[in-house]
Amino acid sequence: MCERGGASWARDHQNVERSQMKSWINRRMSRWPGRFCLALMVAFGIGVLAACDNVLQVDLPGQVTSKALYDPGQATILVNSAASLFECGFSDFVASDAAGFEDVMTRDTGWWGGRHEYDTDPPTGKCNTADTGVGWWTPLQAARFMGEKTYDLMTNEWTTDEIQGDPNQLEAELAIYLGADYELFGEYFCDMAFEGGKLMGPDEVLASADDWLTKAIGHINDAGGDFAISGGVSSSAMELAYLLRGRVRYARGDESGAAADFAQVEKGFVAYDTRDAGGERTRWNKVYSSHNQEQINTVIPAVTWWEGPPNPWTGEAWPDTIPFTGYLNLGILPNGRAVADDGVAITTDAEPTAVADTRVPVVDLGRKFNEHESWRQEKYPGLDADIPMANWEDVWLLRAKMEGGATAVDLVNEIRDFHGLPEVSYVDPSDADQVRNMIIEEQRRSLFLEGRFWATKIREHLWFPRGVGHVEPPTTFGYRGGVRMVMPENEYRLNDNFGLADRGTMCAPNEAPVL
Repeated sequence: MCERGGASWARDHQNVERSQMKSWINRRMSRWPGRFCLALMVAFGIGVLAACDNVLQVDLPGQVTSKALYDPGQATILVNSAASLFECGFSDFVASDAAGFEDVMTRDTGWWGGRHEYDTDPPTGKCNTADTGVGWWTPLQAARFMGEKTYDLMTNEWTTDEIQGDPNQLEAELAIYLGADYELFGEYFCDMAFEGGKLMGPDEVLASADDWLTKAIGHINDAGGDFAISGGVSSSAMELAYLLRGRVRYARGDESGAAADFAQVEKGFVAYDTRDAGGERTRWNKVYSSHNQEQINTVIPAVTWWEGPPNPWTGEAWPDTIPFTGYLNLGILPNGRAVADDGVAITTDAEPTAVADTRVPVVDLGRKFNEHESWRQEKYPGLDADIPMANWEDVWLLRAKMEGGATAVDLVNEIRDFHGLPEVSYVDPSDADQVRNMIIEEQRRSLFLEGRFWATKIREHLWFPRGVGHVEPPTTFGYRGGVRMVMPENEYRLNDNFGLADRGTMCAPNEAPVL
């Protein structure tokens, strides 16, 4: 399946692809007739699927060739399989490393594949079927590889008449997911390489994301205009492409380009990483699975125990309470204040007039586990809860960052009104620090457990423990050295263009992990 390598994840790529096709087919099979189920089983040779058990019982070949898989008659299945790989990886990413880097949670057991609070490199497992495991590097890389190969075949080898489905819509969907993949790698990794290629820094990876999303917009136009991405992912492919490209351009420092793209996104727009409680566990919402069902993690309070080094960007000591940490009992005062001027969040237990912030629903279970106070998230109420992968509130807050002043306050208040929360009236629009703190705190809360605040922490030079941390509660494991990540070690060992000594060299020194 994977003719050329240079990446350790490729060794299991064929099995990952087949597993994800099975997951995607199971998820949608109730909508399709039995004869189509049989056709897919014969075409891909992926075993007797649970969704087909009650239709026909047949013996199928156990292997599938690359030629049989990459067939123009299966174009729609290939596109949706690449999307399914991305979705599975993204769910695990949000639940594990993103939540760990955003100070949302800590592990309160010895399970779930090792620590993921400020890890230096990603978990290399496949899309996980175990409640106590996590893997997002391999499925995201497999989604990228499969998507790029399918896109190349659709645009350079297959004819329009051969392709099953609308070619421009399918190519647009592939390009959107490829852009999302490259954006994630560019925002959170210090250096990257693909298929044995050269070592790339964050901006170069983000440039690839920009290219793919620009292609997506072109294909949408060529398809005759906007369309919905099926399965509940997005009501508008065009808005999703513009939103993602705007985020990429903002991350690259292109504020005018970002503003133009964000102007195409309407209030209320959300695109989802879709989840399903039935069938394959790779389709489950891994946040709910780990936090609520298995109760392996607990939401944590503000960091008040820090005795480590000073802020490496300023050389000044960190305050007694680390700014922009803690997710328990978050509240908003009647004048809209959610954060003090020192960056410490307003809470309902400290401020009797504060109302609870409904965007950050967490509950105290009233017990301890391994000496940890047990708090559970309630943003995602079940295994089938979809996870936002692109949210209009993210756009509004990035626009607020760019525009500042009274416009920033107005944009924040649009979000507050949407959620029925007190409007901001305390901010002096001419006080840049006050405006900045307001926006950062809104990003923590509006994008709670959506895997986005990590990017804000990098850009705003917020707190990262850099390998220093407690081994007693409020943490179970000593924190590792992650700020941005580096690739797994084998990616450096197996590539002739660089070696282990090059890890963490392609980003700003204070953004590189402590290895």
